[in-house]
Amino acid sequence: RAIPRRSGLARRCMSSWDAWRIARSIDADVFHFHDPDLLPWMVLLKIMGRSVVYDSHENFIVRFYQWSLPGWLRSPLARIFRSCERWSVRRFDGFIAPDHHIYSLFEADCRDGAVIRNTHDLDRLDAEVVRQPRDPFPVLYTSGSNLPDRHCEEMIRAMPIILNELPNCRLRFAGYYDRDYKDYLKRLARELNVSEQLDLWDAEPYFTHFGRSFRATVGCIFLQNNPKNRNANSNRLFEYMYCGLPVLAENLPGPRSVVESEQCGLIIDSSHPEAIAEAFVYLVKHPEVAQEMGARGERAVRARYHYGVDLKELTALYSRIISTHQAGNA
Repeated sequence: RAIPRRSGLARRCMSSWDAWRIARSIDADVFHFHDPDLLPWMVLLKIMGRSVVYDSHENFIVRFYQWSLPGWLRSPLARIFRSCERWSVRRFDGFIAPDHHIYSLFEADCRDGAVIRNTHDLDRLDAEVVRQPRDPFPVLYTSGSNLPDRHCEEMIRAMPIILNELPNCRLRFAGYYDRDYKDYLKRLARELNVSEQLDLWDAEPYFTHFGRSFRATVGCIFLQNNPKNRNANSNRLFEYMYCGLPVLAENLPGPRSVVESEQCGLIIDSSHPEAIAEAFVYLVKHPEVAQEMGARGERAVRARYHYGVDLKELTALYSRIISTHQAGNA
């Protein structure tokens, strides 16, 4: 049931009201939501006797430290929000998190729950994606939301070093850019005389995007070491693994846990352009190593890191909630 597209305060207030109004008129088995703006409305829905699942896509209290708030307000507001969040979770029927770290923050409060990762639907990808051939030159690649905390600037600063060893390589960004950040990256590339080797591709539809990811040589998961990123696991990682790309991943618990266990890439500190350059040059100059890493990543995705696996966890959670609800009404 669609609601009008809105942004800003209108989305947070009016859209939440619309969602609540529609939800209370529907006789669904389970109401599954993830927007924290809906927490008070979903508590009301639970009071009405409905089965509600809260899906926390991220550690939301980090937002309070990213917003332009007075420093003295950030911690108190974050603590208040977390208290309200935990109070709500204790009343809901289920809790879902994208990783074990976020799940652990609420495990003592939730009645039931599951970890549902940010993985991809292999059946849809295999059916819809047109696999483009690898480019004939080395491509250092990153996709998704290209933001300052993804160390995009450091990647550009690594290019002069890389070009000394690989003069025909390219650096490629694909996806979204934060405000004027794309223009900043262009200016930086000009200052470093690497503009000719830089591709700044805009976002494409999902399946088209996957198709062009196949063209790269190495996929990058670079993240600043901050509370938001420390335990996160981006779906970019599983995108690159699906495409058979060896991965350069940040030395943080989330990406490191997958890349090290599956031996599908290298772990580096991407805050240092020299580390990016050294790792990329190594993989290009050792194609047999890079190819085996990519193959291991693809095998791991097909065996363990795909939505078919996570869907079983999700439907099992739904089944338990529905059975409990029915037993309570018997």
